[in-house]
Amino acid sequence: INALLSFFYITWTIRALGLENFGVMLLITTFATLVSDITHVHSWQVLLYYGTKYFDRKETRHFRSVVAFCMRSDMLSGALGTLTGVLGVYLLGPLMHWPAREIPAAAFCMLTIAFMNTGWSIGMLRLCNRYKILTGYQAIAACIRTVGCGAGAFFHLGIGYFLFVWSLTQISLFILCTGAGFYLLRSHAGYAIPWKEFFAPERYFPGVWKFTLSASANGILDSVFQQLGTLVIGSTLGSEEAAVYRVSRQISTGISKPAQMMSPTV
Repeated sequence: INALLSFFYITWTIRALGLENFGVMLLITTFATLVSDITHVHSWQVLLYYGTKYFDRKETRHFRSVVAFCMRSDMLSGALGTLTGVLGVYLLGPLMHWPAREIPAAAFCMLTIAFMNTGWSIGMLRLCNRYKILTGYQAIAACIRTVGCGAGAFFHLGIGYFLFVWSLTQISLFILCTGAGFYLLRSHAGYAIPWKEFFAPERYFPGVWKFTLSASANGILDSVFQQLGTLVIGSTLGSEEAAVYRVSRQISTGISKPAQMMSPTV
């Protein structure tokens, strides 16, 4: 359903903004996604690696320390990503030929990076075997974006509005995942994380940061290869070419998705 809805909201966005402005918006959101992926850590892997045994044994204090570490790393990486994104807009935006009038809106959009890391809640979904719920949350976010883009196309709104819709989509997904994470934490573990655990952890896990960074390295490299091409094309050939490249790539990926899903089965 996400791929199907993307054809609608992309079409409406292009119709409202035109190809050039759509390309500019696409470059801004791609930059935000790249910064988020580079700076955030895959804390869900930490939660599964260190927390599974405590979760199964119902060792509350130890599991609480693991979850608190994952939450803390998510917040720190989100803050770092937000700061990097805002500074990057003002330092790299002119080099990537973004219109000066869109720089403030782009900088404001970078604040969304603080809400793009849902590592610990994804870990809880996996740990409690509720990961399939994420598909429904992504569908809800796609519906929000489709409705927002449809309204923007109807009223002929500008880049700032469509950046707001994109940010709202990311924040709604964050709220849904985080809410599910807290619900599962309370229903399966029977408690919430006390605030003092964030600042004065009851237990430290040797090598946890080394594992966290190594587990995140592959995701960082994959994101660089996926997102950097759009930014390079936009900075060298222009926003229109970047938009054509990104949309064509998204369509080809959507077409090949069924075959990719069948490969593991075969």
